Amino acid sequence: MAVGLGALVVLDAEQDHPGANITTFGDALWWACTTVTTVGYGDRFPVTIEGRVVAVVLMLVGIGLVGAVTASVATWILGRVQAERAG
Repeated sequence: MAVGLGALVVLDAEQDHPGANITTFGDALWWACTTVTTVGYGDRFPVTIEGRVVAVVLMLVGIGLVGAVTASVATWILGRVQAERAG
C-alpha cells in the first residue's frame, strides 16, 4: 500500500516539473519499489521537495519493515531455543 501511494504522490509532484525523470506511473512505481526496498538504483529520482519528502518516508517504511521482520524472526528463533532448553 505504501509503494502504491508513494508512487502516486511522487508522480503528482514530479510529472510536470522541468528536469523530472519520473513522468509516468510506470516510472513512479519502479522508483517506489526500488526506494522502499532500499535498493535505489538511481535511474529514477525525485527532483522536487515534495518528491524527496515522499522518498524519505518510503525509505523509513522500508527500513522499518526490514527491522520488524528481522525482530520477528529473531523472537521466533529465541522462543524455539528457549523451549528446547526447558523441555
